[in-house]
Amino acid sequence: MFLLKKFIRHFIKKFIPYKIILLARRFFYFIRSIFYKGSSFHCPICSFDASNFIDGGEDTKVNREKNIVGAGHFLNNFCPNCNSGYKERFFFLNLSNFLNQNSNLSILHIAPENSFSFLSSNIFLSHKYITADLSMRHVDLNLNLNHIPFDDNSFDVVIANHVFEHIDTDVNAMCEVFRVLKPNGKLFAQVPFSPLLDICFEGSDPYKLSNIQREALYGQYDHVRIYSLPCYLDRLISAGFTVSTYLPCDLYNLDIIHKYCLNDNEIFFDISKSS
Repeated sequence: MFLLKKFIRHFIKKFIPYKIILLARRFFYFIRSIFYKGSSFHCPICSFDASNFIDGGEDTKVNREKNIVGAGHFLNNFCPNCNSGYKERFFFLNLSNFLNQNSNLSILHIAPENSFSFLSSNIFLSHKYITADLSMRHVDLNLNLNHIPFDDNSFDVVIANHVFEHIDTDVNAMCEVFRVLKPNGKLFAQVPFSPLLDICFEGSDPYKLSNIQREALYGQYDHVRIYSLPCYLDRLISAGFTVSTYLPCDLYNLDIIHKYCLNDNEIFFDISKSS
């Protein structure tokens, strides 16, 4: 089943134009959302009001055993209309609050979220916005985060949400992001982490493993580690960043947390390049 899903995913990405994929996705989500209309929950990304969100996520053994935040199965996880998960909604709230307080920022967005194509209002409209990824077809440019083809101090904001857990040389990628950020620039980079770990759980060469082995070890076939909270913070600091952490309850009231179906244990990493 795993190999079949991988083959289907590869076939769709390689042979079907992205515009067709996007239209098909929008049609499916539109039909699905009809059955979830209500007023109990609200998606801040697409502004859909729902009776329920959809349970789901990577329900693997390691995600359950290590209680990974930012991965795994979660009740009321996905918005029926744009398919955003709780981790995207929490990230979006913090990002939009920052962008709405500023204008004319230069932004590099790595691996842009699919749900952002459903934005009810374009939070990037008043900014210089570039999308990039290693292999995505619908971005402005393809790049390797270990070798970002921009000069030092090029961007006010870099967005790399749930990206570093996919990169074996994550510290080098963090250093590259630090290099291209302007002084006082912001990095928005959530990652999944285990509150049960004191150190990162990773191997010396994860790409020697099969997709099935990586999924069994790290909870998802394209992840190469499980971060501990201290490890992630230490690696960001070693790259030069200053970091503060906030829980949803530190930033929003309980009504917002419930209405948007946020995870109480998700942590927002406020990451800056000091001047």
